[in-house]
Amino acid sequence: MNKADNIDTGEPASSITASDILEYLFCPRFTYFENYLDIPQHEEKRFKVQKGRIIHEDKQRINPRYLRKKLGCIERKHSVYLSSARGIRGIVDEILFL
Repeated sequence: MNKADNIDTGEPASSITASDILEYLFCPRFTYFENYLDIPQHEEKRFKVQKGRIIHEDKQRINPRYLRKKLGCIERKHSVYLSSARGIRGIVDEILFL
């Protein structure tokens, strides 16, 4: 067992989300200011964030049982939480089973 492992569960003691990685790739300062200096981004006030959330909610609401038949999809799951042994975690919008 290494130092990063949690003794009780065997999972990493800390983890990051896929959104954290994308945000870091866009601008490492965002990650630094928010996570280390505790300066909030107030992303809920940004127009693009608000618009993206509305589009995301609309897509989830419209025809939730639709299967992508052109891909040969037989089942799909929404909002599935996934995590890795390396400490990356997140919620996947959609998983398609072919």
